[in-house]
Amino acid sequence: MPELKTCWIDGKALPNPIGEVNPTINPASGETLAQIADATAEEVDLAVRAADRVFARGDWRKMPTSKRSQTLINLANLIRANAEELAQLESRNAGKTITDARDEIQYGANILQFFAGILPAFCGETAPVSGNGIGLVFREPVGVCGLIVPWNFPFVVTLWKVAPALAMGNSVVLKPAPATPLTALRLAELAQEAGIPDGVLNVVFGGAEVGRSLVLHPLVRKVSFTGSTRTGKEVMRMAAEGVKRVSLELGGKSASLVFADANVEKAAETVWSVFANAGQDCCARSRMLIQREVYND
Repeated sequence: MPELKTCWIDGKALPNPIGEVNPTINPASGETLAQIADATAEEVDLAVRAADRVFARGDWRKMPTSKRSQTLINLANLIRANAEELAQLESRNAGKTITDARDEIQYGANILQFFAGILPAFCGETAPVSGNGIGLVFREPVGVCGLIVPWNFPFVVTLWKVAPALAMGNSVVLKPAPATPLTALRLAELAQEAGIPDGVLNVVFGGAEVGRSLVLHPLVRKVSFTGSTRTGKEVMRMAAEGVKRVSLELGGKSASLVFADANVEKAAETVWSVFANAGQDCCARSRMLIQREVYND
């Protein structure tokens, strides 16, 4: 029987989930990898309140910058130490080749390392003002961040969002895509092992209703969403009710533009990118717009 995976809230798996349970499938074989207990609105509230509580206490945001930086480096090193496990999990869950998955895991570790590295230099500054005063600029965490991740690059996009949020001292409630939740949960376990305080990184499972509960929660002060344009519009509308900060990365469909003076041989080679990451890439070149003079070539 596949293992039941529950939301990760305040440093532990939720012991008695009450939401709907759905299988997570290996798209290559149809095998059930795990049973996932989706969060209810009440469980999202638990996760957000845990994140807000640890933020208010200051366990993470008041940690000396050098120590917070080192803790993120510890997490990057743990990702590297467990890279093959994470890559196998990502490959089986997302349906991508093991080569792509291994690259993605290493890239995720590098993202953490980058933000940990720049953190000590990311501080306030003085600004010129008229008269005899001094203008001071402070850079401070905003609070609880609701982070919503798509299914095509589950681990990398998670780290794109989680790494800068944690580096600045924020707390996080992460919602992975319903189809690809497994590496997000493993990341939370490794974060605890690295020394990130309980409640700083929480993971809730589920689809649109869980996302809605997260975006509308009054204690969430920042929302970051990657996904479709249609859903992004709804996220922006809901976030506006609470005047929340919002970052959106929405649907794209990149094309190669081939002009008459282009190197046609090189242009033709770009077609391979449509097959990378199992074709699940918004910058995969599945279209070519070609100037008429070189179309036949």
